[in-house]
Amino acid sequence: MFKRKILFLIALSFSLGGRAQILKNIDNAIQPWPEWNKAQFYFLPSVASVFSQIDGDGASGYNKFGYQVALNTGYALNSNQAVELSFGLSERGSQQGIDPINSSFNVFHIRYRYFETGLLFQQRWKKFLINGGLRTTYLLSAEEELGSAPALQDHLKTFGIMSELGIRARVHENWALQLTTNYGLMSLAKNEIMIPNPIFRTSGQFLNCMSIGAIYLINQP
Repeated sequence: MFKRKILFLIALSFSLGGRAQILKNIDNAIQPWPEWNKAQFYFLPSVASVFSQIDGDGASGYNKFGYQVALNTGYALNSNQAVELSFGLSERGSQQGIDPINSSFNVFHIRYRYFETGLLFQQRWKKFLINGGLRTTYLLSAEEELGSAPALQDHLKTFGIMSELGIRARVHENWALQLTTNYGLMSLAKNEIMIPNPIFRTSGQFLNCMSIGAIYLINQP
């Protein structure tokens, strides 16, 4: 029993030491975010992979793969804070395959394509940038690829709004990584008493997205 305890403590120490080394390597890989000059403007083109679902359509999991491309322009309030405006295009949506275990055969693959604008507040925190704000969407097109809802776009609102929370880490002199989460503050569907397609079970349909992307740092100090 005593030998087992000793072996367990040795294994635990190696495990904790390995984790500590991994965290140290990650910290060393992240570069400090450059300080802004007050009233400085900056421009940050970005591209991201988006993993989304729609709360209310019966499918679960962030299993719809999409994208987001954007141009972000910011104005520094001081060396640690900035306000940022974003313009871009994205594809979000939802999909569901056959689930015989739960007797679900409602198969669909929805693609929503948007023109987006975002208004974000940026705050420096240690080596990171924390951002939060709102993102508005203008629906360019909507389609269900498998034919379950051919008139899908007719039952959707043109304008939408989402909350946004993200974190950025500078990993190179000219590159940064960003993790972002969005959640819809308005239902995607029009407030119809009866939704005439087999996908929308209610008129409450809310985008729920996570994304990981890269940002190119153009005119940082």
